[in-house]
Amino acid sequence: MKRNFNHLILAVLLAFTAPGFAGEVKPADAAGQPVTEQAAVTEQAAVNQETDIDINNPIEKAFAKDFEMAQATPEINYVNEAYLEAWKAEMANAAAVVKKSLPHQDDGKRVDEYVAVGSALADKAFELEMLNWISDPEAPIADRSFGTGATGGAMLAQARVYKQVTLNLITHYQANPDMAYSFIYSGKGADLEKLRAQ
Repeated sequence: MKRNFNHLILAVLLAFTAPGFAGEVKPADAAGQPVTEQAAVTEQAAVNQETDIDINNPIEKAFAKDFEMAQATPEINYVNEAYLEAWKAEMANAAAVVKKSLPHQDDGKRVDEYVAVGSALADKAFELEMLNWISDPEAPIADRSFGTGATGGAMLAQARVYKQVTLNLITHYQANPDMAYSFIYSGKGADLEKLRAQ
């Protein structure tokens, strides 16, 4: 029970640390001083950057066409699996980049823990989505299997958690204005044409 509660807390924290959540322009700074117009513009630029990275990154751009084109269940599964793997690899890279930027080596353990908990949450998102798909609502529970779309939906749910963890790491890294994260993903998406040609 406590473990489930911890996962719920983590999910809520991930949601509220998402890029764009904490970026509203505030009328005063932490000391209660009025925020100058330039400071408000700078803060809004940071919010725009966080929002832009959510949709304006090489992974989203590469997979946009694939998500539109995929129609049959095997195609959807193929695209979702490739998308999942892209975000999983990017998360590992973002964590390594953040760890290298930390002034204290012990802080890297916290990044490792964050990634491990995020990965566990992604696994739970997969399980939850699998339970959401049922082939026959009339059959007794013991006889129910998952529907044909369950695996693809579950992989997409898992990928979304990996994406959020990655974007959170990047946002923390880029909190220093001298740091700019570079995505390692350079693929062209799932390449559905290749799958269809088989």
